[in-house]
Order: sequence, then C-alpha cells, then structure tokens
Amino acid sequence: MNKIKELWTTTLWFKVVIILIAIFIAYSLPSFAVFIGFIGLIYSFISYIRKLLLKKKTKFNPNYLLLAGLIFIIIGSSNPAFHKDTTNQNEPISSSSSIKKSKAESESKVNSESKAKASSESKARSESKAKATSESKAKSESQLESESIASSESAEESQRIVNSESAASSSVAAAASQVQQASPSSIHTK
Repeated sequence: MNKIKELWTTTLWFKVVIILIAIFIAYSLPSFAVFIGFIGLIYSFISYIRKLLLKKKTKFNPNYLLLAGLIFIIIGSSNPAFHKDTTNQNEPISSSSSIKKSKAESESKVNSESKAKASSESKARSESKAKATSESKAKSESQLESESIASSESAEESQRIVNSESAASSSVAAAASQVQQASPSSIHTK
C-alpha cells in the first residue's frame, strides 16, 4: 500500500492511468459509477465538515473528492445504458406486459394479413373460373351461331339445287312433250 501511495505522489503517469481506468469503469458500469459518485459526494461533505468545523485533518482533499464524485455521476448518468437500466428496474412488469401485447398484436396482424391474402386468392380463383365459364359459353354460342349459319346456308343451297333440278326436269319434260307432239305430226305426214 505504501508503494501505491508513493507512486501516486511521485509519478504523473500513474495518476493518468488510474484516472483513465476509473473513467472506463464509470462508463462501462453506469449504475456503479453513479453509486460511487454519490458516495464520493457524501464523503466530501463529511470531509468539509471535519476540516472546517471540527478542525481535524482529513486523508483526502475534500475539493478533489467533490470533483471526483461529480465526474462519476456525470459520466455514469450520460451513458444511455444507465437510462435503460433505470427504466427496466422501475417497470419490469409493464415491460413484460408490453412485450406480450406487442407479440399478440403482431400475431393478430399476421393472421389478418394471411386471411386477407387467402380471401384475395380465393376471389381471384373464383374470378378466373367465372371468366373461363363465360369464355366457354361465348365459344359454344359462337359455334352454335356458325353452325346455324352454315346449316341455313346449306339449306338455301340445297333449296337452290332442288329448284334448279326441278326447273331442269320441267324443261326436260317440256322438251320431251314437245318432242312427242312433234313426232306424231311427222308420222302422219309420211
């Protein structure tokens, strides 16, 4: 212990190293730093009282203790992890309930999105089925229409053929009757 006191009083680099280690610890463990800072403040007030009112000698200079306490409090409270620690300590039940609520909300969102997706898919399927049936109806109607047009055209054509055949047979019959009429008169003249 005497060696550490001797290093502290005689060498500057030892003081710098100890101060840097203290700052690193204060920033790494913010709750601990704030706690040590308050202890340093309390001890500095006690040292002021002992030195000024009681006129007793103190081990440490109260000004340095006050400064060190304030530095530890400032460094510890400026760390964002300190604020997370204090909010987690104050509200552990509400944070777990908020986590449960957020999980339930996310699950309900996922369920509603999946239901909406499934309904849109079924709607698309039904629309495609309706479209396919309407297309098949349209095709069958067009086929029926073309068949009826073709049958009416073939009926007209056959009617023309029948008419032309009947006209031809009537002309053949007329020619035959003329031939028969002309042949008896030629027989009679010989």
